[in-house]
Amino acid sequence: MWSENPIGENEDAPSEIWQAKEESGHTPPPISPTPAELESPPSTSRCNKSCQKKKHWLDYVTFGLELLGLVVLCIYAAYTIKIYFANKKAAEAAEKAANAARDSLTVVQRAYVSIGEISGSRLGVSNNPNTIYLAVTFPWENAGYTPTRNMTTHISWYFYKHGLPKGWSFPDLWKVGQPHIPMGGVVSPRGKIGYTVGPITADDIRKIQLHKDRLFFWGWAKYRDVFDDTPEHVTQFCYELVGFNGNPFSPNLTEQFTPLWNNCDSNNCQDRECKR
Repeated sequence: MWSENPIGENEDAPSEIWQAKEESGHTPPPISPTPAELESPPSTSRCNKSCQKKKHWLDYVTFGLELLGLVVLCIYAAYTIKIYFANKKAAEAAEKAANAARDSLTVVQRAYVSIGEISGSRLGVSNNPNTIYLAVTFPWENAGYTPTRNMTTHISWYFYKHGLPKGWSFPDLWKVGQPHIPMGGVVSPRGKIGYTVGPITADDIRKIQLHKDRLFFWGWAKYRDVFDDTPEHVTQFCYELVGFNGNPFSPNLTEQFTPLWNNCDSNNCQDRECKR
């Protein structure tokens, strides 16, 4: 039986039919948008020319602020680096000045040890010259204004008829039975301390006077100064006894005599000048 209001003649019929289907549990199919709806976007996504200009202006402002921040950061970094190197340079200059002042003080005040005037003495007095023995005293003198620390020294002597051998290493020589231990001591500021070696026999003295033999003395002194963190100092010497001024065999104790010396070709040095 046909309905009195067929579909197509009643505009509300489809909605009623779908409503009836919804009530019965059936979901209506999606309704496709019309061509007009596809061509026209929603009004909320639209932006006119004024809106676009404002958006572009905000982008430029944001970019300018970011660029300004980068420039400020670069300037600050450059200033920080400049301050760092300036402070570093000032610290290095201050340290250099302090080291120079300390070095100057050390150079002026430190101990300087060297051999002073060497003297000779008789170990016996007799009318018989053959019983006369001589001793030689080597004074270590301190020309500085502070005392030495931990000073040790040793002096060797020997006869070499034709002079010191070529390439002589100036070894430490000891008397038979003498312990191989260097002597110690302290040299006060502007003071001296003497070390005596011998005896030298009358026969040895005559050989030297007649130039039949040659007698050499060499030695060293090692010491530290009173300043911290300074290197060990060393002084070395070598002399040849070539004769005497005065009569070394005189039995008169008041009669003075002075040994005469020549420097060796090497081993006369101080600190860095010394090779060994």
